[in-house]
Amino acid sequence: MKRFIFFALFILCVIDGFSANKMLQNEEFKQQTVRGVVKDLITKRPIPYANVYLPDGTAGTVTNEEGLFTIKVKSSSDSITLAENYPQSDNLLNLFYRETIKKGSRYVGISEGILDLYKSDYSVRRRTGDKVRVAKSRKLLNQRASDTLAVKIQGGPLLAVEFDVVKNPDALFDEHSIHYYSFSHKGYAMMDENLQHVVEFKPLYVLDYALYEGVLYIDAESHTLTRAEISLDMSDRSKAERALLRKKPMGLRFKTLEASLVVSYRKRGECSSLDYIKSNIRFRCDWKRRLFSSSYSAVSEMVVVDLQEQPRADVQRNLSARERPFEKSQIFDDTAEQNWDRDFWREYNIIEPTESLERAVEKLKRIYFAK
Repeated sequence: MKRFIFFALFILCVIDGFSANKMLQNEEFKQQTVRGVVKDLITKRPIPYANVYLPDGTAGTVTNEEGLFTIKVKSSSDSITLAENYPQSDNLLNLFYRETIKKGSRYVGISEGILDLYKSDYSVRRRTGDKVRVAKSRKLLNQRASDTLAVKIQGGPLLAVEFDVVKNPDALFDEHSIHYYSFSHKGYAMMDENLQHVVEFKPLYVLDYALYEGVLYIDAESHTLTRAEISLDMSDRSKAERALLRKKPMGLRFKTLEASLVVSYRKRGECSSLDYIKSNIRFRCDWKRRLFSSSYSAVSEMVVVDLQEQPRADVQRNLSARERPFEKSQIFDDTAEQNWDRDFWREYNIIEPTESLERAVEKLKRIYFAK
């Protein structure tokens, strides 16, 4: 008898596991330690005995012979806040969302939808109150019963809540976890005709759970985050597996190949706001005493099509009991409509699964506003 196994790959488990280990942090810590290296802009060589100081003159130090420095600054009370560069009012964002599952080179699941995302203002860094509602959905491809393993993504539409790294401090760094990483300036890059600082970060310590590594692009003028490219540290595969895998059947061997995330922000008017998110998990599975293994990839992707200021009361009416917000335990592919509304979607098959939503946003806007 063929086995049809369900297990959920849940990239949000990275966040859950990360938050669960807050007990490792020193709650009495009152200062932040900033470490780095000063390099010549042209030669990229470390500069020894260079002066490093805070703009307000409250602290300073000198680099050592290798150009390295360590400086302690007071915690968030004396830090520069950039909250004013992000929305200061409640907003309603309309997003196009898609998730795909591939077994080898073959698509075994495709579903997509239009989401309403309510996001409160950025004056306080917390995700409490942010909600996602699925306005329309459709399933373009079902997984076949002949596949011995069914892979599904849990909580996919909540990427826009959980991985808004500017608003949600638990998504990447907060004032405590930032000390687990080393940062280095890798030069400059142009993005949307704006100069960007390129900052690389890597784990500085070995903990009992997986950390991240990646690159941040920071606008040189406004100092706002433009793009974050984040990967789960794969140096210890067992830690990566614990972070990603929610459930697996007995006898299944699981090997993580990649767990990555891209989050980007775009300036709208005077403020920068969430624009695009993509998560990608690649892994290999095989059963014990079987010769061959199968490779899978699970991708969740969303792009903002429209943003408008929206009073909280209006959003709460839209997110009524009849149309409940999407919950972390839900699986979008299971709730997507199989007999979808053709009058709504019409000839909406314009975005190939291989085409990035980030590049297809103008097409999506034309169709969205034509509704």
